[in-house]
Amino acid sequence: MARKPDITWGLVDWLTAVGGQYLTEIAHTADEIKTSESSNEWPETTVNYWRNSGIPNRSDAVRVIHILNRMASQNSRATLSCLNIEEHAQIFMSSRACRKGGFTPLTQGELIRICPELPQLDTHEMKINGRVHPPPPGRLFGRGRDTKHVLLELQEHPVTLITGIAGNGKTALTWHAARLAYHARFVQTMSWTTDKRYPVGLDGKPYETKVPPLEFDAILRTMVQDFNWEKAKYSGSDLFRLCRDELSKRRYLIIVDNLETVKDSEQMVDQLLSLIDKSQSRALITSREAVKAKGCKHISIGGIEEGERRPYIKSRLQPGKPLLSDIECDELGSVAQGNPLFIQIAIKRYQDQRHLFSDIINDIMEGKYVTPFESLFNPLAESLSSDAQWVARCAAVQPVITISQLRRRWEDACKQTPDHKAIDYTQIETSFIEALAELTQKQVITPINEAEYAMHSLIRAYFKER
Repeated sequence: MARKPDITWGLVDWLTAVGGQYLTEIAHTADEIKTSESSNEWPETTVNYWRNSGIPNRSDAVRVIHILNRMASQNSRATLSCLNIEEHAQIFMSSRACRKGGFTPLTQGELIRICPELPQLDTHEMKINGRVHPPPPGRLFGRGRDTKHVLLELQEHPVTLITGIAGNGKTALTWHAARLAYHARFVQTMSWTTDKRYPVGLDGKPYETKVPPLEFDAILRTMVQDFNWEKAKYSGSDLFRLCRDELSKRRYLIIVDNLETVKDSEQMVDQLLSLIDKSQSRALITSREAVKAKGCKHISIGGIEEGERRPYIKSRLQPGKPLLSDIECDELGSVAQGNPLFIQIAIKRYQDQRHLFSDIINDIMEGKYVTPFESLFNPLAESLSSDAQWVARCAAVQPVITISQLRRRWEDACKQTPDHKAIDYTQIETSFIEALAELTQKQVITPINEAEYAMHSLIRAYFKER
């Protein structure tokens, strides 16, 4: 695993981390990268002098960061790449590479000049974009922390799993993070396989995409197609060996969307791990459920960050139709807990069907707007055992509930059965613990601490109404 940069690094350490060999490479590249503050040529003797004395002024330090960023991109290195530019540039400015005392961090404008915003889709991205359901937004609101988290784990772990409830924006976050990794050249190219056969539209109803079921063999064949390996006649173990061998030659990104549709998701993650375990390639997966596979890094996401909910809602409102005030935007964002799909469905219902805003809010809080609740959460409820369904309904009576409260309600319900005198209370406790584990694994309830659980407001409204 690559070393993490720190303030003890000198200029040679930074150069080595981005794949460079000689300090003279910095001097030669300086002619190509100039700023209004630093445009002079750098003799090799000057750059060699910085090895021990440190870069003497801030403008030259910014220029060196830009040069090292370009080298990181060319050599597919994570250090000072656009994945980590803000964090690593701040460390650089305080490190031994600069004069004693260091310099102030890069401004937002300087960061953007080094790493511009994501460009338009290139030919390869357009090729796979049609498989992304629902279509990803052009701009991602309120996912700054989540994006940084995904990119960090993508560098550190072979397989990263993004989990969250239905409609929470896992697919959009994954697409955006994957594009960042691709354009920063952390990965050479990417492949996208999904099982979004029936995504939910803005009317709250599922629509058919004709996407085939998610199978491991389909992932392999999609890779062959997306990575232009031209070996489509291979099958079975031969196809696996081909993909494993090819993945070891470059750093690829394999994206698997909607893993929860697979019967044995743990086995599929293990297969992906065995596919890339001896390579630098990466796998990025989305699922509504946690997976217990070893070597898989989990990231659980919530809704849009609170401070970005209002601008997100404003961006979705169509001009010429009824608009929402700032207070109404904040209320909708709060009630939906930042769930982007539910927010969009509510906006469309308000603007197109002229429902009262107060009625829409009440329907969300009480789970009474049946169509989207059933479209998003019926598959989840139907996947639960009868014991887990009952415990979920008990947990839905209040936002936060303790294990002892749930256990007491469980025992009281068991005592009310006709044959309660013959009940094995050891088995009752075992069933209760198994139901809790199932609800946690499927993201129905979330542990707050050792004694309490919370339930997402939308899931809570769904189970309360049922």
